[in-house]
Amino acid sequence: MANNLITYPFNFKIGSSQSTAFPGAYIVRGSTGANGLIPIYASMANFGSNGMTDILNDKNAFVIVLPGFNLTLYTDPNYQGASAAYDNRNGTDVSYCIAKISTTANTASSCKLFSNFRTGYIEVIP
Repeated sequence: MANNLITYPFNFKIGSSQSTAFPGAYIVRGSTGANGLIPIYASMANFGSNGMTDILNDKNAFVIVLPGFNLTLYTDPNYQGASAAYDNRNGTDVSYCIAKISTTANTASSCKLFSNFRTGYIEVIP
């Protein structure tokens, strides 16, 4: 029931795509320089595009995944390379995980976000 309370009232359509009104996950930066908390609203095919290189590309140290969501990180753009999934679809509490895809953190270049919408478990696409 908690998952439906969190996602059902706060989802909407953007064009023909379902989206959430709030982030489903956060990537906590952990590379050299300033740390930060980056909200993830939808899947992102390339952290190195649209000026995101210095903000997010290869900067992941931890992930925070809200209840009802699943975040999958990939080492390469366009959802390629090694991946690691952080599943909190059935959770009732926030999940906080070390974001290691391979042997070290700071390697993510793309991500997919999935949510338990009332119509089923689907990818949140931009």
